[in-house]
Amino acid sequence: MKKYLFLLVGLLAFATNGPAEAKAFKLGRNTLHQTNGSSNPIANNDNIITSCSTDSCRKDGTCIKLSDFSCSGIKTTDSSGNCLCKGCSSGQYAYNNQCISFCSGVTCNSGNTPVALSDKCCCESVCSSGNVWHTVIGKCVPQKCVANCGNCSPDYYCLQCNKGHYLSYTDGTCPACSTAVANCSECTSSASGVTCTACESGYALRGGECVAITPVCPSGEVYHPVLERCMSSMCISNCAYPYSTCDKQLPLGYCPRCASGYYMEYSNGSCPACSSAIKNCTQCTSSCSVCSKGVCTQCAAGDGSGKGDNYITDNYITNVTCTACATGYTLRGGQCVSSCPSGQVYHPTLNRCVDAMCPANCADADCGTKGYCTRCVSGYYLNNEGLCSLSSGVGGGVGGGAGGGGGGGGSYISFEMQN
Repeated sequence: MKKYLFLLVGLLAFATNGPAEAKAFKLGRNTLHQTNGSSNPIANNDNIITSCSTDSCRKDGTCIKLSDFSCSGIKTTDSSGNCLCKGCSSGQYAYNNQCISFCSGVTCNSGNTPVALSDKCCCESVCSSGNVWHTVIGKCVPQKCVANCGNCSPDYYCLQCNKGHYLSYTDGTCPACSTAVANCSECTSSASGVTCTACESGYALRGGECVAITPVCPSGEVYHPVLERCMSSMCISNCAYPYSTCDKQLPLGYCPRCASGYYMEYSNGSCPACSSAIKNCTQCTSSCSVCSKGVCTQCAAGDGSGKGDNYITDNYITNVTCTACATGYTLRGGQCVSSCPSGQVYHPTLNRCVDAMCPANCADADCGTKGYCTRCVSGYYLNNEGLCSLSSGVGGGVGGGAGGGGGGGGSYISFEMQN
C-alpha cells in the first residue's frame, strides 16, 4: 500500500511542475522537506529558512550571496545569519569589503604627520604651539631668530650662523665655535658634530683640535705660553702652587701662574705684589695692555715709541686691575681708597670722602642720587670740599660769597643717606 502511495505522489508532482524543474520529495514520519538540488536548505514545512551557507545571508526570507547583497559599507551577517551592512569608523572608508584609513599610504613632508579626519586625511605639524619644524636639523625648535644668526628663514628659525659660530643640531641656536672646540675661531656643524676649520692666533689645527704653537727658542731660552714669546729660563718667586718652588718650576723654565696677591708682569714673567702696582690692593689680575709677539694690540697714549699707531718692538706694558683692597679701604675707580665715615661718600673726581649732600648751584641732574656733585652751574666751580664756589671775579673771591667769607661759602641742600 505504501509503495502505491509514493508512486502516486511522484506522478502528481511531475504533472504539476513539468519536466523543466524536477523536485524530489522524501516522505518522513511527520514532515515533508523540499530541496532544490543545492546544499542550502530553503524551508521546512512552515516555509521558514533556518540557515544559509557561509558565503550567503538571509534577506527577506531568502538566502542570497553576500556578493549580491547591496551595501555601501562592509557586508556581513548578524548572529542570526541575517544580511548586515556595517559602516566604518570615523577616518575610514570601505573598500573590497574592508575598512581602510583615509591616511593609509599617505606620506607627509618632514615635520608633518598624517591625521585622519572624518572624511579625509590631512598633514599636520608635529610641533607644539610656539615651535616650528627646523628643516636642517630635523626637529622642533622655538620659533625665533636666535642670536648670532646670519640667515633666518621666513618661518623664523636660523639656517646659517655668523662667522665664528655654528648651527647647533641640538636646539637650533648659534654657539661660538670655541665652545665646541677650544681656541677654534671658525667651524662647521652637522648631525654628527662640530668640525673646526680655523684656529685662533697662536694655535694650529691638528686632528680637528687647536693646538698651541710652540716656536723653537734659542739655546738657554724657553717658550712662555702666557707671555707668548721666548725668554730666559729662570725660577720666579711668588709663583702659584704647585710651581711655588724652584725644583717644580725649573723643568718648565717659567712660572705659568702667580700666587694670590701677585700678578704676572708681562715684561719679564715675574710676579710682583698687587700693592706694588696699586696701593693697598690685595688681589688683582693683569694683562698685556700694549704688545704681544712684538705687535701692539692696544697702544697706550703717550707711550713715546715713535713707531706709529700700532707697532712697537720689544716693549711690553702690563695692565693691572685691582679686584680687592686691604681692610679699611674700598675699591673705587680701580683704586683702593679709605672707607668714608658715616655721613660721607666717596667723590671719584676729588678722589676723597666728602659730606653726603647736593650743594647749591650744582648742575648734576643725578646729584641727589649720588650724594655728591661733579659739575657746577656757570659762574661757579667745584671746590675741594665738593661744594660749588663762586668763580674768581664774580661777586666775592675764589671760594667766597658776597663780602668774602672763607671755606666753601654759600648755602647747600643736605639729605640723609639711604642704607
